[in-house]
Amino acid sequence: MRSKHIFMKWSALVGLCLVIWAGCGKLEIEVFTVPPMAPRVAIPEGWTEVTPSRMMREQKQRFEIIVEGEDGNATAVVTLTVLPRKKDMALEQYLQINVNRWRGQLGLEVLPKDANVKDNLQRMPVLSESAWMMDANGTSPTNPGEPLRTVVVLNPLAHATWVFKLSGDEAAVQRARASFMKMIPDWK
Repeated sequence: MRSKHIFMKWSALVGLCLVIWAGCGKLEIEVFTVPPMAPRVAIPEGWTEVTPSRMMREQKQRFEIIVEGEDGNATAVVTLTVLPRKKDMALEQYLQINVNRWRGQLGLEVLPKDANVKDNLQRMPVLSESAWMMDANGTSPTNPGEPLRTVVVLNPLAHATWVFKLSGDEAAVQRARASFMKMIPDWK
């Protein structure tokens, strides 16, 4: 009787294994690589879309603007960069780091550590409650006397910060600013 009981247990176990083995087909895993799509926006007249720098993987779209001026051509660059959100960093600290970098690019002094960075920014509620804009004039650190201007909008989202930046020769930035500000909410 005992051997019959053991035989039935083993038979049931072998049968169960056969059912599981027969029911499981060979798993095939397919991998697809989908290139990221650049955000699309209507390109204002006089702007030329150029390929973003390979060194700036986060840069999604880039435009060049050339404006004819009295002293020759003035140029500006518009970029959309999507940066990963630093969850361990307070928004104010993140803003101060970026504002100081852009001020340095304009030959301006960095903000003192105890300064309220938001005093140097404007809110952009058209994007979100946490969006901020900096509009600053300076001169080129490498070409003293060359007037530069940067208009930048940061829109911190849950997992990334979208950075819209217009920078270059002061005259070109001035002429492109209205188009730049108008297209930001539509940039998707």
